[in-house]
Amino acid sequence: MVQSNYHTKNTSDIFRKKRKENTLDLIYGLSILGPSTTSEITKFTLQNRLPKHSKIPYRESQTLTGIYYNLIRDRPKNNYNGKILGLLSSEYIRKTNTKINKKQKEIPVYFLTQKGHFFSIGFDFKKNDFTLFLKYASKNNLFFAYMNSINEKTSGQFIDDIFIKPILKLILEQKFDLDNDFNFYFVNIAQAIGNSVYIESSKILEKNNSKKLKEKMKYFQTLIDNTFYNDIFSYEWEESLIEHYYPKDSDQDFYRKNRDESDSQLIYAVFRAIYSAYYNALGFGIPKPKNKIPLPRWLKEHRRRKKGLKNKKIRI
Repeated sequence: MVQSNYHTKNTSDIFRKKRKENTLDLIYGLSILGPSTTSEITKFTLQNRLPKHSKIPYRESQTLTGIYYNLIRDRPKNNYNGKILGLLSSEYIRKTNTKINKKQKEIPVYFLTQKGHFFSIGFDFKKNDFTLFLKYASKNNLFFAYMNSINEKTSGQFIDDIFIKPILKLILEQKFDLDNDFNFYFVNIAQAIGNSVYIESSKILEKNNSKKLKEKMKYFQTLIDNTFYNDIFSYEWEESLIEHYYPKDSDQDFYRKNRDESDSQLIYAVFRAIYSAYYNALGFGIPKPKNKIPLPRWLKEHRRRKKGLKNKKIRI
């Protein structure tokens, strides 16, 4: 199956290790399936390797599941001097929970981290697979939840132009290295996306008589309407954003347990870059942010109770 990926040995140590083909298939499987066990990833991989409707050989399935297990955990080097970090320790994937298999055994469920999602961006996804990738990456990352919401309201091509191509360009130019502290590259990512917004929106202003460009203008308006930039990064803003993208308690719970700590810093940097770039392209100056999202329910309730206690004290 082995998927092609824009990353190289210069941007990820995955390409400097043995069995990189199996590692690529494992990460690709998680990007399309979402949270999964090694057995589920194995089934997905073999179904794509074998002719359609073929029966999966039991021995081959067991062997590949074992390979995936070894790639996930740390293992000693051949000379027993040190160890080779698995995908868990190198923070490409995380364990989300467990499930009971057919043999009534408790087995771990794995999913991609923020680092794993950005590695997956390098895959040459088919259209439907890319949609699945965005859907699942949204489960534990605000940046991908934002991108997924824009994708649902615009088009895949718009997402490609504004978000994906700039990030792939950074990968090709080796402007970020997944082996280093990934937080360091948030500014690069935000600036690249901001530049694409400035360039693409400037094109529309120059040639606004085209039907295709008018449609793209609507897409840009949708982008800005859903870019909840605030001139001050605050806990309330972060909590409002979480509730906006994860209105169900179960989705919020999954997000909070499986997100990266720096997740909200990335989306804030991207919001700021997009907001500034768009209004700079218009040439009207950057207005005060006005796209407000409702406060989270718990904070509204807290303020309501606080106000009630204050009024009670006044009456006394």
